[in-house]
Amino acid sequence: MVTKKSSENANRDERAHVASQRRPKKNLPLIPVPENNIFQMAGVTQEDYRPMFFKIILGSIKERLRIPPKFLHHILKDLTKTATLKISSGDIWTVEMKRSKDGVFMEDGWQQFLRDNSLTDKHFLVFNYDGNMSFSVQIFEPNCVERVYDAATHCTKMPPPKEAAGHLNNGKRPRGRPKKNPAPEKKLSRYNRNLAFPCKCLACH
Repeated sequence: MVTKKSSENANRDERAHVASQRRPKKNLPLIPVPENNIFQMAGVTQEDYRPMFFKIILGSIKERLRIPPKFLHHILKDLTKTATLKISSGDIWTVEMKRSKDGVFMEDGWQQFLRDNSLTDKHFLVFNYDGNMSFSVQIFEPNCVERVYDAATHCTKMPPPKEAAGHLNNGKRPRGRPKKNPAPEKKLSRYNRNLAFPCKCLACH
């Protein structure tokens, strides 16, 4: 005959067993992953791998750019007074590197790089380190799309004027009766196109 007390003890033991199974185990040994396997998982060879970091244009970054402290070990052996920044169009800028107790910074020339590429708040930059204090910079617009340049003119690829002026109707028919004498379609001037899609190439100015 099972007593009430023995039944409660059995239930308590069962709950404790279930809880122990759910509780994560501590001090699990870490299995080291060979370095070669890391590059294989990334789909690149060790020779082709380039360290990188990213920055979002906000606040004090407009004045100078601080190299992330944990990235410094990639460049310390190459660190010089200047560095080069190259974008996908092939254009190159030179910036001065300053080292202080607060870290390593890109200073003189950095603001010029921002102005020439019309970089403002919430632009997203990816810095790929090519060695010898040279960085390839990928520029992403605030809408999360990478900026693309025309190979021939080094100009940012712009959508047609209708898109820039906001005349797209997403395939829907306009409401109401069509006008007998519709107003001529307004074209964007080169100046207005540059306001909507800034570009610094000579062909756009």
